[in-house]
Amino acid sequence: KIHKLIRELSQSTGYDFDEMKGIIKQKAGLYTDTWTLKSFKDCSKKELMTAIDVSIRLGQELDVNLY
Repeated sequence: KIHKLIRELSQSTGYDFDEMKGIIKQKAGLYTDTWTLKSFKDCSKKELMTAIDVSIRLGQELDVNLY
């Protein structure tokens, strides 16, 4: 689900997929112990839900319907 949201946001904003993925991870605070961005595969369920919530809120701010 998170990749679908990121894809929609990137297509609507002009950012490429990887740029938007980085923005979402930063806004969701998904960093490792060494302050690099975490891979979604290494995230907990709670962290993934946070990233989904951040994506939806960003979509609302940018007037992008993600539902």
